[in-house]
Amino acid sequence: MGRDIYDNSTDKEIDLIFWNDQDRNGLYFLPTIIAFECKNWYTKPVNGAALSWFAKKLRDKALDFGIVVSRSGITGKESKGTDGYGELQIILHDGCKLLVLTLQDLENLTDTDQVVAMLKEKLCKLVIPLNVS
Repeated sequence: MGRDIYDNSTDKEIDLIFWNDQDRNGLYFLPTIIAFECKNWYTKPVNGAALSWFAKKLRDKALDFGIVVSRSGITGKESKGTDGYGELQIILHDGCKLLVLTLQDLENLTDTDQVVAMLKEKLCKLVIPLNVS
């Protein structure tokens, strides 16, 4: 639907927005409007402050879901819920869900069924962050 969309009143940019038809064989479990924040930072992962800023941009538009695409992932330790991972939980508590996709996540995909399965798994892990061995 659009790339590099700016809000005329606040000058806040959203990198990518697309419409999800919620087809039963696709992303029916995600909202109709999906916003993306893309960070192609080569040397560092995205920190909690950048995640919080994206969530604020979403909430300012009455959106409660977004996807962060980060070449290098996010900061902190998932198992301890620190920094970026901890911020994801704070954002969730505030009513917004952010999924994080890394370059490695995307490189491993070979078909759309895998995309759907990966997003379902990431959504479940966001809501119930359990370490399963």
